[in-house]
Amino acid sequence: MLSLTLTLIPCILCVMWFILSTTRKNKDLHQKAFAVIMFIFVLYFYISASYTSPLVNYEHLVIMDTISKFIIPFVFPISYSYFRMTLNIEKKNALQQFFYIPAIIIGTVAIFSIFYLGFENMQEYVIAKETEHTRFPHGYDTPEYRNYFFFCTQVFSNVVILSAALLIIYISVKLFKHNKGKKGRYYLFIRKSVDRTTVIGTMMIIICILSAMRTHMGRFFLVENNTLSTIMFFIQAIAVFIWGFIELFFVEEIIPLKSLLNPIKQIYDSAPQNLSAEDIADILSHESTESINFYQHINQRFIELMDNDHLYLTPGLSVDSVAKEIGTNRAYISRLLNRTYNSSFPEFVNNKRIKYAKQLLQDEPDAVLEYVAIKSGFSTLSQFTRKFKEVTGQSPRQWQKSNKKIIKPL
Repeated sequence: MLSLTLTLIPCILCVMWFILSTTRKNKDLHQKAFAVIMFIFVLYFYISASYTSPLVNYEHLVIMDTISKFIIPFVFPISYSYFRMTLNIEKKNALQQFFYIPAIIIGTVAIFSIFYLGFENMQEYVIAKETEHTRFPHGYDTPEYRNYFFFCTQVFSNVVILSAALLIIYISVKLFKHNKGKKGRYYLFIRKSVDRTTVIGTMMIIICILSAMRTHMGRFFLVENNTLSTIMFFIQAIAVFIWGFIELFFVEEIIPLKSLLNPIKQIYDSAPQNLSAEDIADILSHESTESINFYQHINQRFIELMDNDHLYLTPGLSVDSVAKEIGTNRAYISRLLNRTYNSSFPEFVNNKRIKYAKQLLQDEPDAVLEYVAIKSGFSTLSQFTRKFKEVTGQSPRQWQKSNKKIIKPL
């Protein structure tokens, strides 16, 4: 019973991270993607724990086995897309689309097979298979069950292992390029500080390796070696905890390793507050100088882009494009805004645009609204009117009438 509880720890942690990420205010696209991937991992870890448990309800086992054929292959393409977002890669490629095809095909065939062979027959087949410890127990050595075993066991296993291998290689190569040439402080052979992308990518690699190993070993082996299975789940639980902790509670891009040892203080310090940049720097004073310098650089560059270069006037401006312009992570920009300005990225940009539009309405009272909307960075007049009313409580023309610019006589 203890081993069963331990195998469910990764699932419980994913539930916790999912709830925390969905209940947060001012979520950006990256945090929404994190919530989605945590939901998929909740299903994945629950299915894996149920499937490898020695305490078997065969009806439940057949259901979990069928769902696993659809969910598990999806874990890797979704993880791939999420990691590309972590690296601020916006351009889609063929691999991203191709990654989803095996999951769709295998899931469709597995569900069709259950309807074709019959749920009761599948349950009896699984019971006989478990009892006789053979692939095709007596009475089930037929073309239908052979095809089912070939496609939904052998092909499924190979697809999962291949997908995991491709994802591991992709993350490893990207992390190598990401960290190539970077300098940092070391203690013996270990860097004293790393960046968020490296930590998240490393945790994903650990989860992928153990998932592929578990798929390759199969249910029989894992049930007979229950201790090994429990250890694998426990290691994945540690990886999930670090991943979620870094994703939700670390503001800075550069992470001093010593700060990982004090999660309660980090969570308290990282709670959204209406603080100035100087206040946050003071809070982070216990961190490394590298971390503080990085934060100050990002904050200063962000202010320059917005106040001096008026980047907010760019139509369709996204947090990804700003992060790329600065040379940092999109999640970092969002959290910087949340803590420093108590605002999400869309709110911050819209407020800047509305302020600019107000000035235009006063300086050019005869200008048509469509001109004001485009000039202020909005894509359409309807979007401008809607956002303007949300911020001011008035339509642009109503506000203009009540806030006419007073021209003093010479």
